[in-house]
Amino acid sequence: MSVLRVGVVGLGHLGKFHAECYTRLAKKNPALKLAALCDSLPAGEATARSIGAPFFNDYRQLEGKVDAVSVVVPTTYHHEVGSFFLQRGIHCLIEKPLSRTVQEAQDLVKLASQSGAVLQVQQGSLYPALH
Repeated sequence: MSVLRVGVVGLGHLGKFHAECYTRLAKKNPALKLAALCDSLPAGEATARSIGAPFFNDYRQLEGKVDAVSVVVPTTYHHEVGSFFLQRGIHCLIEKPLSRTVQEAQDLVKLASQSGAVLQVQQGSLYPALH
């Protein structure tokens, strides 16, 4: 059985929620592992420690450690962070809005198509995924 390694980039209010949801899902499904939490601010390390997941302060450090990520950073960085992962074939769940501009959104869609990675925009609650 293969394991899907997921990560969360951005550990603000919503990012913590993503991390907690993945932790709960991983407890119910051994095919899922919360493999990495990332935030540029040192406070994110406390969140990672409380959840028991490896912490990184630069999203580029997640390369080779994750198969999918939740991108929960300020919208200004969605394109930069999403592009990094999509170019490497890493699936991305990006908080809404997808990007700052239509051009950036189109670029993310193109990168996903080229790499075969899934690109999804988080619009609703993750809560239903827990049931």
